[in-house]
Amino acid sequence: MTSEASLAARPEEAGPGAGRPLVVCVDDEPEILAALSRLLRAEPYEFRTTADPEEALDWVRTGAVSVLVADYRMPLMSGATLLQLAKAASPRTARMMLTGYPGESLVVAAGEAGLMHLVGKPWDDDSLKRKIRGLLAGREEEAPPWQDLGGEGG
Repeated sequence: MTSEASLAARPEEAGPGAGRPLVVCVDDEPEILAALSRLLRAEPYEFRTTADPEEALDWVRTGAVSVLVADYRMPLMSGATLLQLAKAASPRTARMMLTGYPGESLVVAAGEAGLMHLVGKPWDDDSLKRKIRGLLAGREEEAPPWQDLGGEGG
């Protein structure tokens, strides 16, 4: 089930957000997705939400997702499992986990998922924005997957 923040069924059909990095957030709580949508709607990237980890993985597999943000505890699939699958499908997709349940087991799971940031709930708005922008900026040093780098002399 995709929220209203989602612009299309597939990232390559994004329309208005085409050409901008894509940040996807997966959480089973609609109020969390709504809060993130309000917070991040004016950011310089396309932002999508879904409660379905499989839908997020489909988007990741296209290579169009720049940053994947996942909740740690979800009924359909844990955030750690989702991020591990995302890493395998698209190693260049940056990964971040949100959690209201910090602890040692989470730190171990985060390490196994190749996590780049772990953010507690509730989060600090400015800090979360900085972390996402930082992940995007770090990726710009490489050839971003949302750009076509074909042609000569790139």
